[in-house]
Amino acid sequence: MDRSYIQRNDASRARLEALADRLTDDELALEVDGWPVGVHLGHLGFWDRFTLLRWQETVRSGRDVPVSVVQPLTDLINDSLVAQWAALGREERRALVVLAAADCDAHVALLPDALAQAAVDAGMERTLDRSVHRALHLDPVEAALAAR
Repeated sequence: MDRSYIQRNDASRARLEALADRLTDDELALEVDGWPVGVHLGHLGFWDRFTLLRWQETVRSGRDVPVSVVQPLTDLINDSLVAQWAALGREERRALVVLAAADCDAHVALLPDALAQAAVDAGMERTLDRSVHRALHLDPVEAALAAR
């Protein structure tokens, strides 16, 4: 079982934490791809926490893979939480994002090979490799901040 996702998660979590530590209030309000930067961070924190809970339920229930979340439901979840993510204070947002990433990554790193392989076989690699989702948000945010 290739577990290189653990190193990618570690690197993306460090990148996320560094960004969360240095953002100013003006940068948190900067619109990137339809959302303020602060909303991107809240979104990442939510989905890391939700992924952790899905894995915990998988282990507890004896399932092979986490419960799937279909795209229309994902869009509804995101749309319903944007206002809450936008309302988070700087420190609340940072805590949500950094702790959720750390907790999720720690749990995923300790999953048995059989569960990790079952997720890969089911096409659910992103439940293991959180760096993929993080990069979808961090790349455009960092590019927008660099262009300022």
